[in-house]
Amino acid sequence: MLPEFNYRAVDRTGISLSGTMQAETASEVSLRLDRMGYIPLAVERKEEGILQALHWGSRRVPLSELIIFTRQLSTLYRAGIPILRALAVLSAQADHPQLRLAIEQARSDLEAGVTLAEAFLRQEKVFGKLFVSSIKTGEATGHFDQVLDRLAEFMEREMKTKEDLKDALRYPMLVVIALAAAFVILVAFVFPKFAFLFSRFNTELPLPTRILMGLSVFIRSYWYYLIPPLFFAGYFFKRWLATDKGEAWADERKLRLPILGPLFLKVAMSRFSHMLSVLIKSGLPIIQSLQVVRGAIGNRIVADEIERLEAGMVEGKEPKEVMERSPVFPPLAVQMFSVGSESGSLDRMLSEMAFHYDQEVAYATRRLSKLVEPALTVVLGSTVLLFALSVFLPMWNLLNVFRK
Repeated sequence: MLPEFNYRAVDRTGISLSGTMQAETASEVSLRLDRMGYIPLAVERKEEGILQALHWGSRRVPLSELIIFTRQLSTLYRAGIPILRALAVLSAQADHPQLRLAIEQARSDLEAGVTLAEAFLRQEKVFGKLFVSSIKTGEATGHFDQVLDRLAEFMEREMKTKEDLKDALRYPMLVVIALAAAFVILVAFVFPKFAFLFSRFNTELPLPTRILMGLSVFIRSYWYYLIPPLFFAGYFFKRWLATDKGEAWADERKLRLPILGPLFLKVAMSRFSHMLSVLIKSGLPIIQSLQVVRGAIGNRIVADEIERLEAGMVEGKEPKEVMERSPVFPPLAVQMFSVGSESGSLDRMLSEMAFHYDQEVAYATRRLSKLVEPALTVVLGSTVLLFALSVFLPMWNLLNVFRK
């Protein structure tokens, strides 16, 4: 295994990019970048550890860009254009610099004599495990264009699911952010003016008023002490979530969330059935397909259950026996998978299972906004009530004092 190097570079138009490349030395990385038309700015051997992110990062290639690339590669291959020439055409017209460089690196490796699957395996961080495994299967079976078409269809469904989830959560998130910003502004800047008025009179303040006055004094007096610890705590928590332990913890919490947890599980089942169907239809054996899906499913808890299923099937156990003991696989998934496995029509059964969970995800996403809106209304109303009581109760007390 060649060592990996982090690099930063710019293209001839000044657009910057960063990423990793396998090579013998840093000089070889710089030379390869130069041959591809990039100006290397920095090349260092990849470090391990949490502080690595302070110096290096890479822009994630959008799923839409990968879909376009996959569709175009399938079209060019079907038209009889050699792979090397097709990759040269696609790299020249790729908009995303990270994708363009990955295509050029794959083409360079192909010219050096490696197989197509090995060339894309070296760019797995850009294209993903499912893409690389599909390329390997398509190359081995000779149905390269069909494999790419199925892969593109899966990625299109994946993108639609993500967009639907974002649309469903966008309004609640905007309301929560606006509410938090309004709360800070009112407590830090507006309420102190009322507090000054109330403090001039020797009268006992109501509990809501005392709470907000305490918050106001705390924020105004110590805000500059709060920002650095919060920033570093957030940064290191994010880095911890990127570790195996942190990722498993976060994925477990996602599945346990009220309302959202069942939705995330349905999304995982949809991805599981779609990916497995694509790989099996492409000719990859079931055990190898499960290995690929396990690495690309996107949830550590679900991945662990897939690994148990894989291990059980290797030992000769029936899939139903293993899946029924799992807290992840719903009864419908267990029945459809086991029936498909027993009847020899697993690819068709997985397609039907994927269609079912696609419908479930679509319904749950539409229902999500209807469930969240009442909760947001209660939170918003409670916040407004707290401010109203904090301001008007002491004013009412002051009026009573004046009357006496």
